[in-house]
Amino acid sequence: MKSLIALFFLFFGTFCLKTNAQKVKLGFQNGYVVKNDNDTLYGLVAIAAELRGVFEDVRFKVSEKSELNIFSAKEVKSFCIIDDIYFSKPVNDKKMAFFTLLVNDSLCMYKHFSGGWNTSKTYILLEKKVDGSLFSYVPDNFFFPFRKKLSEFLKDDAELSQKIKSNVYNQTHINKIVRLYNEYLKGKERKLDY
Repeated sequence: MKSLIALFFLFFGTFCLKTNAQKVKLGFQNGYVVKNDNDTLYGLVAIAAELRGVFEDVRFKVSEKSELNIFSAKEVKSFCIIDDIYFSKPVNDKKMAFFTLLVNDSLCMYKHFSGGWNTSKTYILLEKKVDGSLFSYVPDNFFFPFRKKLSEFLKDDAELSQKIKSNVYNQTHINKIVRLYNEYLKGKERKLDY
């Protein structure tokens, strides 16, 4: 019986290693790349189809048979695949990656997913259009002082900042926080929970 179990784990382990070692296939779709000098290249753009995320660089071809060009997130402003636009933004002080725009307002909200077989991580980035200041975090990171940092980032809205500090609004309310802050900037009436 023990040898049967050992044989099962040996077979299963070998199968998993083979599956994980396979290269990610590229799925080229119509799109464009906007380089940092605002030069726009139209053609075919690749995403990581099996991971349903994007690479931290862009694979671009003018046509199916043309040479593959690879641009890092530091080299381009944005790229588009069909109707989906990805923007190059900082993940941290040293690394750039591509984010999808979720909210396009005075306070913008972006999301980045970096995935792999064993690990995946989501980043949320907030950007104030007025001065370009940024706030980013990894959801559910218990070691990151989310409330303290976000309340400081949005301190010009004293009422909302206080609600974040006192945990009325937390990470699970990020969409609402962004909406309420944008309403504040527009001078709209809003109802803050107590």
